[in-house]
Amino acid sequence: MSHALNWQRWFEGEWILERTIVDRRQNLLGNVTGRLRIVKKESQLFLNESGVLHYGAYEGPVSQQMSMTFTMPYYADVFFANGRYFHNLDLREKEWRIEHHCGHDLYKGCYQIDPNNFFMITWQVNGPRKNLSLLSKYNKF
Repeated sequence: MSHALNWQRWFEGEWILERTIVDRRQNLLGNVTGRLRIVKKESQLFLNESGVLHYGAYEGPVSQQMSMTFTMPYYADVFFANGRYFHNLDLREKEWRIEHHCGHDLYKGCYQIDPNNFFMITWQVNGPRKNLSLLSKYNKF
């Protein structure tokens, strides 16, 4: 992957979101369709995701906010909206694998990035409260 690419600029803008949810614990399938808007403010990127969740019989709005701080041109730390650390992201490779503990649940994730305006994040979530697979696809709008 290109180290010369300006990753902050690449992420900025509007993205179309398509997420698939497989909940093995509740035997439910779901999806989210929506948008991800990424705005640069000073040295941070602010991510605002919003859309509509279809999950079993439920249908309703969902949203989440995060931020990214680039400490090197190809390396970022990702934070929840409340400022709590989530994970790191190294963009020198086409794939980047991460793990995040949320209580007793373990999130194993993988970013796959195509510099031609597409990225995908997969999560396998396992623990006493969850048994999920999440696949999020983002296409530049």
